[in-house]
Amino acid sequence: AKNAEFNLRHDWNSLLSDNDSLIMPQYSGQYYPQADDLVQYLNDYAKQTKLNIKYNTNIVAISQIESGDKSMIRMKSQQSVSYDCHTAIVSTGLSVPYYPNDAVGMDLVEGYESMSTNISDYLGQTILILGQGNSAFETAQALSPASNYMHVHGRSGIRLATSTHYIGDVRGVNSKIVDSYQLKTLDGLN
Repeated sequence: AKNAEFNLRHDWNSLLSDNDSLIMPQYSGQYYPQADDLVQYLNDYAKQTKLNIKYNTNIVAISQIESGDKSMIRMKSQQSVSYDCHTAIVSTGLSVPYYPNDAVGMDLVEGYESMSTNISDYLGQTILILGQGNSAFETAQALSPASNYMHVHGRSGIRLATSTHYIGDVRGVNSKIVDSYQLKTLDGLN
């Protein structure tokens, strides 16, 4: 018999709800599901739990307002529509790419937000990736089969989640490029 509590504790993709059947394993048996399966799950979750979600809405101002004896959060959209709530969750990542002003040659850098996702655009190229987080390693892993040489560079040493037990550090699924560096075959890490 399945242990639902154990399975949920080790399910990295399901959202909590009162509906026990509304879990990601109903959509995919993969530990790292395909993006399309995850999108379908999230859409179904939002619909079944009747979440009040505003899509394609650019929030330009957030302020705190008083409503009776309670404090509320007011968000104003680009179209001047106001949304009030008690709790706001912002999970957009960095809204503006970071480019250090004092680094020579940054004008030659292509940002993560504008890079091509067509792997053939990188055939035979030598690639430098600045950063040592999950996004950097995910990008390196995706481009490595096409590249001539891949170098991943960051401010400090690589922190692997398997060593630190912190899920924000580089996850095992994104660390395959470390093998090719450790085995002195193709790539460089610094």
